[in-house]
Amino acid sequence: MDEASSPGKWTVFALVAIGVFMATLDTSIVNISLPSIAAHFQFPLGGAIEWVIIAYLVVVVAALLTAGRPCG
Repeated sequence: MDEASSPGKWTVFALVAIGVFMATLDTSIVNISLPSIAAHFQFPLGGAIEWVIIAYLVVVVAALLTAGRPCG
């Protein structure tokens, strides 16, 4: 492998690392905000409010599948 392909390899690595960090951060933010969401809608912090996390993760996965599909 030549050195010309090396910058592209590191760029891809950096983009993937940033994407993984952002996905982890987003999920953590939603989990931390659950008590506030439950208090706002006057729900107990179990049961129905857990569907917020499930719905969020389903939307993120759908977006990743759509964005990650091969072109052409």
